[in-house]
Amino acid sequence: MISAYSQNGLGEEALGLYSEMHRTGIVPTPYVLSSVLSGCTKAELFDQGKLIHAQVFKRGFSAETFVGNALVTLYSRCGSLRLAEQIFEDMPCHDKVTFNSLISGHVQYGDNGCALKIFEEMRLSGLKPDSVTIASLLTACASIGGVQKGKQLHSFVFKTGLSSDYIIEGSLLDLYVKCADMDAADELFGMSNRENVVLWNVMLVAYGQMGDLIKSFGLFHQMQVEGMRANQYTYPSVLRTCTYFGELALGEQVHGLTIKMGFELNVYVSSVLIDMYSKCGKLEKAREILERQTEKDVVSWTAMIAGYAQKELCVEALHTFGDMQAHGIRPDNIGLASAISACAGIKAIKQGLQVHAQACVSGYSADISIGNSLINLYAKCGMIEEALSAFEILTLKDEISWNGLISGFAQSGLCEEALRVFVKMDRAGVKSNLFTFGSAVSASANIADIKQGKQIHARVIKTGYGSEIEAGNALVSLYAKCGSIEDANSAEPEDFAGLIKSKLVVAAIIVANSAGQESRAISAPLNSDDISTFTDRINLKARSHTIACPLIHTILRHEQSPFLKPSPFNRSFGPFPARISRFRAADRIANLRSLQRFVEFGAEVRREEKKDLIFIFEEFGEIACGGIWEGKQMADQGLEGSQPVDLSKHPSGIVPTLQNIVSTVNLDCKLDLKAIALQARNAEYNPKRFAAVIMRIREPKTTALIFASGKMVSRPLYGHSFCILILSSYDVVTVNLSVQVCTGAKSEQQSKLAARKYARIIQKLGFPAKFKDFKIQNIVGSCDVKFPIRLEGLAYSHGAFSSYEPELFPGLIYRMKQPKIVLLIFVSGKIVLTGAKVRDETYAAFENIYPVLTEFRKTQQG
Repeated sequence: MISAYSQNGLGEEALGLYSEMHRTGIVPTPYVLSSVLSGCTKAELFDQGKLIHAQVFKRGFSAETFVGNALVTLYSRCGSLRLAEQIFEDMPCHDKVTFNSLISGHVQYGDNGCALKIFEEMRLSGLKPDSVTIASLLTACASIGGVQKGKQLHSFVFKTGLSSDYIIEGSLLDLYVKCADMDAADELFGMSNRENVVLWNVMLVAYGQMGDLIKSFGLFHQMQVEGMRANQYTYPSVLRTCTYFGELALGEQVHGLTIKMGFELNVYVSSVLIDMYSKCGKLEKAREILERQTEKDVVSWTAMIAGYAQKELCVEALHTFGDMQAHGIRPDNIGLASAISACAGIKAIKQGLQVHAQACVSGYSADISIGNSLINLYAKCGMIEEALSAFEILTLKDEISWNGLISGFAQSGLCEEALRVFVKMDRAGVKSNLFTFGSAVSASANIADIKQGKQIHARVIKTGYGSEIEAGNALVSLYAKCGSIEDANSAEPEDFAGLIKSKLVVAAIIVANSAGQESRAISAPLNSDDISTFTDRINLKARSHTIACPLIHTILRHEQSPFLKPSPFNRSFGPFPARISRFRAADRIANLRSLQRFVEFGAEVRREEKKDLIFIFEEFGEIACGGIWEGKQMADQGLEGSQPVDLSKHPSGIVPTLQNIVSTVNLDCKLDLKAIALQARNAEYNPKRFAAVIMRIREPKTTALIFASGKMVSRPLYGHSFCILILSSYDVVTVNLSVQVCTGAKSEQQSKLAARKYARIIQKLGFPAKFKDFKIQNIVGSCDVKFPIRLEGLAYSHGAFSSYEPELFPGLIYRMKQPKIVLLIFVSGKIVLTGAKVRDETYAAFENIYPVLTEFRKTQQG
């Protein structure tokens, strides 16, 4: 009976029966003691197992091989590998079980090299490995990336006839997947037992991790076609792939299948569903699944808390954290870290201290995820000594730990200390990333330390971040503050150079007109919110026509750059005439990663910077968004697509201007990227540089991106409008294609007109394109309230809806719930509104926020 309990994982019951047997005076045999030891291999029963070991020693049963095997298994599984090895050495005889127990123990605790040595010792002893041995060794090879050693084991398995064992098949497949040898994995899977659902699950996870959405769902479909029944581990694999790619529509279909098959409320499946809906912004749906769970575990609660925290719904995250504990669930390290992040989001230091204390009581004080969250919390709340203490407690520090401390010191004005931490990070061998360099450059700029800044600049170039626009902007600001325009000019990345030119031009004008002096340090910062402070000064100098144009010539002279070209109509760089040489932003994007990052909020910020420049240079000539154009052309474009506005709906007297209309349409046909690029005059295709066909039309002025990543980018791009066609990872596919058009400062009618023109172009190229389901997906508007705003006060009072990180982004991000609009609010009074599907939502959102902005109007006193 004791043996039956132990074999079925009921160790406590086995111990209870053994205690009862001991009380009755029955003397245990070696077999009884070995059975009890087998039931004590769980960590919580390890102490009782050591007591049974004492009984074994007392009764002289240590020499029995099966008892020794039970002891080796006990100590190996509970992590006491040295004691396991000592017992192994003291045993007079070893068998397969002895070696397998020791090997699996070393593999379990990451000592894979030692596991392979024990295997060699096993072979020398003349014992033949079995399937358990090989499975453990393959796991060791997978952990250390030893694909060659794994292939040798594969050959051995084939020779010994063990290749059909389902455990070994799964271990071999896992080896090839973890070592990224997908060719070998595909070949093995094709020859393996197709009725083993574990193998299907391994391949589904592999395709998801490799970023191959098409193969992942193709395999899932094939699994259903072959009649293979998915289990509770299959659906989470597919759902995680949907989450990774942001494919909510596909995820919802899989969710429907889990309901049909009865897996929706399974603890593994429901936790992943909550995670998917949370990360895709459907938090209400995620909460609904959590509430319907019959057995809520820590994973489900944690997924919900993390979802709220990631979407910056910090109050909801903390309420859910409280609900979890009210249900008797103790939070794990991820749940505690998410709760601390939520406290940091609203600067709730009191609650943060409570969660910190709870983490210490739970034994997580040195956990890296909790430590990083604590550093961020204390840094945001100005408690830099506590942040440093949380940092020093960590036994393992990653780049997030160092970045949090550097940023914390910089935000607290301790810039020299921030730079010292940056140096320590380098000496510790931790690799700096873009955020690290941004914080270090910002610290150097704040104390005008150009020597340190140049050293960091060299590191930026060496580590390959020199082409990143964030690094370029930070370096330009650094050199501009230090008065070094030439260095600022050299700091710009090749891509998106035009976006930084606004700062350089303003810096050049100010330096060149400082009482006729040579270039000197610029005391005022050049962030987007500060450019407007130069307006009066520049306009005053402009009236005297004394601007030193050679300096601007130096900045604008980039004839060879495809991203920035001086205007051909003005090459005389003498005293300023009525207009300035124009420059335009890039039409080409170097790669999809840059595109995805570029279309985030930063694009709108830089548009606002350009508007500041428009205001600054009005006295010199006529300007249009994206460059300096002839005034009549700008006026014509401004009137085009305009519609009458009902002023009764605008009590504030301010009407937001529509800047970009984003729309989609279904073409429903086959497309060939190469054929489109070859046949269309207004298209280009360079898959090595950018996996997309770029197509343009002049009227309405838009650009189409036809790319093959399977991802849809639905945000407007800087300076121009874009149309995006969705394809799979192949050049020729049969899918429902969507067109996305951004018409930039135009109307909904022109957006639809542009979409029809792109569809017509595709038709003329011989493709049976249709025009279905036209929808406006996003409207971006902007306006100016004409007074400065106290962003710190607004962020403090409206912390549940706003996020303000001036070191990362100069504006405040305000997430309005009704209507569901995101507003970017800048200290200068400029407002950007995005997320609307009809223009009335944009207007309503501004009217809702306007009274709030007036409440936080910045006065001369403060």
